[in-house]
Amino acid sequence: MTINLINNKKYIGIDSKNNPNYFGSGKIIKKAIEKYGKENFKKIILEQCSSRKQLLERERYWINLYNAVEEKDFYNLLSGGLGYPDVNPMFHTNLFNIWKEKYGEEEAIKKMNLLKIKRSQFSSGSKNSMYGKRNIGRCKYIGKFDINGNLLEKFETVREASLKCHHKRCNIAKWRKSGKTN
Repeated sequence: MTINLINNKKYIGIDSKNNPNYFGSGKIIKKAIEKYGKENFKKIILEQCSSRKQLLERERYWINLYNAVEEKDFYNLLSGGLGYPDVNPMFHTNLFNIWKEKYGEEEAIKKMNLLKIKRSQFSSGSKNSMYGKRNIGRCKYIGKFDINGNLLEKFETVREASLKCHHKRCNIAKWRKSGKTN
């Protein structure tokens, strides 16, 4: 179990190599480590296992014991060994079907909604890596130039350029990416 020493949130996962620098592979725990720094996390071994199969089974056991997927003081999104949502496009469908079979349709819907809320809470507002960033990509600004290449006007956003130059935002964004002008 990995414990955040700042907010006491926990993460239950597996470490087959007992690496002291490994704190978990979940998307949320990785973001938390990036935010708070590795020095603010400690790892506790709950149990040692003799095989990978046993390791995965015991991971599920501990996650269920602590109710880690539902509890707000845990970073866990999954009950262990079910796959990775960003890699497997069928992840949510498969997870929903597993929960539907195990808990019934109504409870599966509740769990899926809780999963969505838990994921969005971790990356919304100031927790989002793009929070407060106005200039995206290589450009510091968007420029309006005359036919000779002289800068006439600067805009901070595609939206601002679109409104003042009467071009569609999608066209300005395409021109900006390609380096073309119109």
